[in-house]
Amino acid sequence: MHVIMHEGVRVDYEDAIDNSLVMKNLSGNKPMLKLVDSRNSWKIDGKAREFVGSKEIRENTIARAVVKNSFISIILAGFFSKLNAPKVPTKVFTDYDEAYEWLLSMKK
Repeated sequence: MHVIMHEGVRVDYEDAIDNSLVMKNLSGNKPMLKLVDSRNSWKIDGKAREFVGSKEIRENTIARAVVKNSFISIILAGFFSKLNAPKVPTKVFTDYDEAYEWLLSMKK
C-alpha cells in the first residue's frame, strides 16, 4: 500500500479510521506492506496517532517504510518511534528507492 501525506493535511481520528477501512478494503483485509511518503508537512492528532499504533492496524501491517525529506526528520521520527515502540518492523528513509527496496525485503 502506498500512502502519500499531502501538504498541510491534518489527520484526525475519523480520518484515521476512514483510511484504515479503505486500506482494508483495497487489500481484501490481508496484511500488507506500507510505504508512507511523508515528505510534505502535515499533522496528526493524538487520538489518530493512538489509532494508527493500535493492535487493529498492527495486525494488518507486515512492515512499514516511511520516507521523510531530511536527515533531521529521520532523527526526530526515530526518537518518537522509540517512545511509541512500533510492534511492526518500521524504518525511516530519505531515499524513496531505498525505502521501497527495504520494504520488499520484508515481504514474507
